[in-house]
Amino acid sequence: MKRLALAFVLSLVTTFGVLAQKETPTPTPNDEDGLPLLHRTELSEDYDTNWECVVAELQILELIPEDGELLFLEDMALEPLEGGGSADATYRNYIMGALISVREDGGDSAGVCTFITRGEMNRQGQILRATGVVITSDDEVYAIEQTGPNRQPRMTSIDTDGDPTFYNPIYIVVLVKDAAVSVWADGIPMIEEWELENELPDGEFADPVTTLVNPEFGCVMTELWAYGF
Repeated sequence: MKRLALAFVLSLVTTFGVLAQKETPTPTPNDEDGLPLLHRTELSEDYDTNWECVVAELQILELIPEDGELLFLEDMALEPLEGGGSADATYRNYIMGALISVREDGGDSAGVCTFITRGEMNRQGQILRATGVVITSDDEVYAIEQTGPNRQPRMTSIDTDGDPTFYNPIYIVVLVKDAAVSVWADGIPMIEEWELENELPDGEFADPVTTLVNPEFGCVMTELWAYGF
């Protein structure tokens, strides 16, 4: 599982040089059009219930059906301890969430928190397909799609300009539904329905795909979870 996360982050790092040369579509956060998804002021001290609030709200908004399954729920994950949450399942769609804080690693590298799903790897450790979101200590949000081994990842990104800043604890919700990915930070939409290209099954996947919520360098996560439907 950790190997998938590392390969995914490395694919992003090797693309940073390309980003500097080629403009990336940049959505703009929009409070007016946003969904009221679990602002931090509404977080319960009983962390075991917060994922249920997110799922229930998405169901009320008719963005997801009422049938689904919690895949994992972890109290805390730190990169030095190699913690995280992961599951293999055949669901077509996924929600991931965590309260995160991400800082620089003390050197030249940005800190990174990762949310990955629909992950498939071959025996050589190459990512065949994956969809993910990367949050950095530079206050950037990346949505990334790997469409094949040795291919340049597709991505879109947004720089929050410090509003919000991920140095402070922020509650992240990622929805990967059908051919789109959306990201909210403390209820504010960061990326809305970015279109994906990987082919999807009519129903569930024939073989399990990996869902992974993982802290990389500089990242602390609490109450990290994933839900399949």
